[in-house]
Amino acid sequence: MRTKQLTRLVLAILALLLAMVPAASAQDDTTPEQSGPSVAQVHRVDATGGQVEATVLLDDYRVSADQVSINEDGADLGVTSVRRATEAGRNIEISFVVDTSQRLATGDVLGIVRDTLATEIRALPAGTKVSVVAAGDTAVVVVQPTTDLERAATDVQNLKLSQGSGIFNAIDRAGALLTVEPGWIRTIVVFSGGADLGSTISAETARRPLIQDGAQLVAVRYAGGEAALSSIIDRAGGASLGAATPAEVGQAMADAIAVAGDRLLVTYPGATSQSVRGDALMTIGSAQTAYSY
Repeated sequence: MRTKQLTRLVLAILALLLAMVPAASAQDDTTPEQSGPSVAQVHRVDATGGQVEATVLLDDYRVSADQVSINEDGADLGVTSVRRATEAGRNIEISFVVDTSQRLATGDVLGIVRDTLATEIRALPAGTKVSVVAAGDTAVVVVQPTTDLERAATDVQNLKLSQGSGIFNAIDRAGALLTVEPGWIRTIVVFSGGADLGSTISAETARRPLIQDGAQLVAVRYAGGEAALSSIIDRAGGASLGAATPAEVGQAMADAIAVAGDRLLVTYPGATSQSVRGDALMTIGSAQTAYSY
């Protein structure tokens, strides 16, 4: 009798202890895995320092060295280091072009863009240089190039609805504002709410300063936006994000600024002789980019 009672007591204690142990698989099942970048573009290669350093534009800079692989001229090469440009102290410059046409009054889309810009500019790393150009019937500089992020965020509120939508003229004006000092990482972020209405230059003309200055273009195209922005991105590099409704505009703008506000610096032992051409394929997560230097 006592043996049965003792057995029941032991079983009861074991049941209580098991009930107190958390389910180990519960957190694993509910924690989403980081997918990594889906867009990658190498837009600058420096092979003068004994190793190759590739500067990469991504849609997600949360990347570790074990996610990066490089095949150059048929050989798999190990990665020496992977750093974010902001962590490495590189100079970042972003010039914003904002479509201010009357079509953005519906749903207060311009208001959403304005408020998002102000918030995201304040959150940029200290030392980031920004400028803002309104793309209305004329290209108007709303924020001159500055590293005073608080002042820039305040001046963004001067973006007002206007007639026309000279997006290409505004891109050309934004390109002229970019610094000519070497070593800067430069990006033009463009928000468009439809086709260009009123520019006196073409998309091809607008993209020339970007190519000359080594700048990239990141576009947010609301309700389709200006389709020719894709041709500029194809030549100068960059990324295109879409927003189908006013509710999606704020997140798309924030994502675009995150893309523009950094780069990934990948160093590896590639070809460094000036007489040798390197042809490489870089894989980062699910994204791939081919380049030659």
